[in-house]
Amino acid sequence: EDPYGDPYGAVWDEEEDEDEEVEYPGGVDFGAVQERAPDGVKRPPFSIKKWHDKHKAYVDPEDEKEYRDTEEAHLRESFSVGRMHGIRFGLHDDHRDDEHQIKMTAGGILAYFMAALNPDDVELHPDEVSVIEETVADMKRHEGLNDDKQQLFYGYVANGKPKKRLLKLMGTLNTMRTARDGIGAMSAEDQMNERDLLADM
Repeated sequence: EDPYGDPYGAVWDEEEDEDEEVEYPGGVDFGAVQERAPDGVKRPPFSIKKWHDKHKAYVDPEDEKEYRDTEEAHLRESFSVGRMHGIRFGLHDDHRDDEHQIKMTAGGILAYFMAALNPDDVELHPDEVSVIEETVADMKRHEGLNDDKQQLFYGYVANGKPKKRLLKLMGTLNTMRTARDGIGAMSAEDQMNERDLLADM
C-alpha cells in the first residue's frame, strides 16, 4: 500500500511504461469545490472568493466549511504554479521524481505567493508588488530557505509558516487596497495606518 496515499486528488497509472512520458495531473477537481467563472472574468486579488454562477460574480464563501474548501483549492492551485516555476527554471527534477506532485522548491515561493494573492493576474499597484516581494524575501531569510533548489513539501507550504505569512499578507494588502479604492488618494491617517500594517508583517 502506498504510504503517502493520494495527497490531493492525484491520479496516476502504476502500470505505465517507465519510458513513456506521462502527465501526472495531481491537481484539484475545482468543480467539486466551486463553479468556474467564464473566460475573462477575474477573481479580485487579496481574497478567498468562489464563483457564484447565479450571481455571475465572485463572492465570499457562505460558511466556514465552504471557506475552508475554497481556501484549500485556492492554495493547491497556487502550489501547482510555484511547483511549475521550479520545473521551468531547472530548480526541480521532472515529474517522474515527484509522482504525487507534493514537492516544490524554495525558488518557487514567490510564484506561489503571487498566484495565491493574485490568481488571475489583475494589475497591481507597484507598492503592492514591492510588499509581496519584500515579505517573501523576509520569510525566506527567517525560514532559512536560502537555496532556491531546496525542496519543500506541500504540507509545509500550505499549512506551515508560509501559509500563516501568506494569509496575514493577504489581509494587509486587502486593507491597503480597500483604502485606496475607497478614497482615490490615501489620507495622511490612512498612510500612517498602512505603515503600521507593514511594520507588523
